[in-house]
Amino acid sequence: SGLHSLKIGLNDGTDGKWVIWGESIPYNPSKMYKMTIVAKQSHGSGTFYAGFTGRNQGDTAYISTAGGATPSSSHYFAASGVDVPVDWTTYVGYVTGNEGTTNANGDGSSISSPYAMKTGVYWFRPMFIVNYDNVAGITYVDSIVVEEVDDSYASQIILDTNGMTLKDAAGTTLASYG
Repeated sequence: SGLHSLKIGLNDGTDGKWVIWGESIPYNPSKMYKMTIVAKQSHGSGTFYAGFTGRNQGDTAYISTAGGATPSSSHYFAASGVDVPVDWTTYVGYVTGNEGTTNANGDGSSISSPYAMKTGVYWFRPMFIVNYDNVAGITYVDSIVVEEVDDSYASQIILDTNGMTLKDAAGTTLASYG
């Protein structure tokens, strides 16, 4: 790991960064999705979040876990407020259904305890936050993979950062992979 990693932060106290994938992916609540993200932190103490931002049916606004039209309080099911160690660490989370459905009311940490998206989510964008809340730190993100998991647990890759350009929510290019 680390051959094509994205380095975020200068360890100067203004190192927090929210990174949201620039294009939406259709969300089917009857499917299960798996997100895998690999990260390490070489300096600092900021926390790490990873999951999906929800988007409304017209893909014109965010839907937070509280129902607001903001990426704040996104659906952090792969990592939520974790302290990233100095060694490469793989974070995995699962999501299916919408809140209140019987098949998804877990924390997302395992396939048997998947997280549920807020009702009204029709689209999602993979996202992560490093060095939260603008704390001094240097965090590296090596890869992000989003897969659709079928009944046999075989997966179809929907998004893989290898060979792609990563942009923040404002459209600024952060890194090119591959």
